[in-house]
Amino acid sequence: MEPDKQGFFKETQQLVEEYIQERLLLLKYQTAERTAGIGSSLLLGLCLGLLSLLVVLLISALGVYFFAQITRNWYLGFIIITALYAVFLFIVYMQRKILRKYFSDLIISLFFSDTHELNDGEPNK
Repeated sequence: MEPDKQGFFKETQQLVEEYIQERLLLLKYQTAERTAGIGSSLLLGLCLGLLSLLVVLLISALGVYFFAQITRNWYLGFIIITALYAVFLFIVYMQRKILRKYFSDLIISLFFSDTHELNDGEPNK
């Protein structure tokens, strides 16, 4: 019976090693998929942010022109638009704790979400 025990333990050891290797490979794939999902979300956010910045700049220029036409003074047009941005900045500054919590929750949910949620609810193919 000695040889049978040796064979059993060697076979079990080999199966455990294969299982561990497969689990590590699965962990690598899951990490890569989550990292790719987070990276693509960040890249999309960056692209949307840049496009939004261009739109805001254009609207700001139009607002300056509009207020300059109403007040007949370019300086007042710039001052009005700058004051609007200062008010907006003040509001965002006062809400910074809420915004910080929102963004940290968003990043955590992206990292710990299921893979089908990363693909906008579409099942993996």
